[in-house]
Amino acid sequence: MSEDRRRYFRITDQVGVAYRIVDETELEAQPEPTRPGDIFGILSELDKTISTELQALQLRDPSLAYLLDAFDKKMNAVINQLEMDNYLVQRIAHKVHEVNISACGMGFESEEALPDNTLLMVDLMLTPDNINIFTYARVISCEALEGDKYFVRVDFFGMNSTDQELLIQHIVRRQGYLIRSNWKQ
Repeated sequence: MSEDRRRYFRITDQVGVAYRIVDETELEAQPEPTRPGDIFGILSELDKTISTELQALQLRDPSLAYLLDAFDKKMNAVINQLEMDNYLVQRIAHKVHEVNISACGMGFESEEALPDNTLLMVDLMLTPDNINIFTYARVISCEALEGDKYFVRVDFFGMNSTDQELLIQHIVRRQGYLIRSNWKQ
């Protein structure tokens, strides 16, 4: 793994970080993290199926079709509300950290001690473009700092190629910006 880490540029940057601990069972069930947009794609496909089937059912049993349509609308209202709540929580949950980041991992300060090999679902918010990157990560080390803080190092895995490319592009742009800023000083 150390050879892999050296293939990527590493920078220090301000990044919004949100994470949650996951277990092996979740990881086996979903080897690649799901982006919120992916859920909407799935729901859209289900809506098409429901609409088609409701039209067919309307001819055979109008009352049942009406009832199922009402349930579908109710479910959509609940899903929309949950998504709004999730969006607001997600924006609040991203704590801006100074991180040392590359395309294969990062180090960041945390208020929580995370044991080695802990599995995380990580959501990064790259600024200034507000790009979300979703990946799994494995804690490779966690060192105690002063004041009940910890420096956590993680290796990314399960990141899809689109997110990895976005992360690499962000790092290259930020590195160019940092180099230009140092030349001006």
